[in-house]
Amino acid sequence: SETIMRRNSAIRSFTESVDSDFPPAPELPPSLNIDLHYPEENVKKEVKHRRQLLRLILY
Repeated sequence: SETIMRRNSAIRSFTESVDSDFPPAPELPPSLNIDLHYPEENVKKEVKHRRQLLRLILY
C-alpha cells in the first residue's frame, strides 16, 4: 500500500514537472481523444496521465 502511494506520488510529480516544462498541448483529434470514449469522471482521472503522455509522443 505504501509502495503504491509512493509510486502514485512519483507519477503525479513527474506529470506536474512535464506540465510546467511544456506549453499547453494542442487539442487531440476526436479519434485520439480518450475523454470522448470514456466520459465517466473516475475513468477520466485514470486516463489523464495516458492522454498527457500520448500528447508528448505525438507532438
